[in-house]
Amino acid sequence: EYFFNKMLHIYPGFADPPGYRTIDTIKAGLMAQTTSFGRAGEGESTFDELREAGNVVAGTPQQVANQLEQVIKDLRIGHLMILNQFGSIPHELAKENIRRTAQEVVPQLRHLWPEYEDHWWPQNAIVRDSVEATAD
Repeated sequence: EYFFNKMLHIYPGFADPPGYRTIDTIKAGLMAQTTSFGRAGEGESTFDELREAGNVVAGTPQQVANQLEQVIKDLRIGHLMILNQFGSIPHELAKENIRRTAQEVVPQLRHLWPEYEDHWWPQNAIVRDSVEATAD
């Protein structure tokens, strides 16, 4: 809830260079784009409403892996950035979210796009993955 209700606001004047579009035009464009985020313009959404609308991925590690796999396939995502820390979440809980994502979710997604040659992934990370795979 914190992210969607507190952090998705943008002062319309920052959306475009000065003089390029009017504030009313920018505001109308932003409102049209954000209606896909549940109930934009109708007040704040609850966490459950955001999750049910598909705007938030959350649940058990298996549920998160399933939701992410669907999103990855639907949008053909190659690199995924996950927000495991947000709002006023305690530091230890953020670390636990990161650990569980790395150990319980990401391994379930590694099978996606095996035919894709990733020219942008750091080469040391590829070597490290190979070394870790042989160590198992």
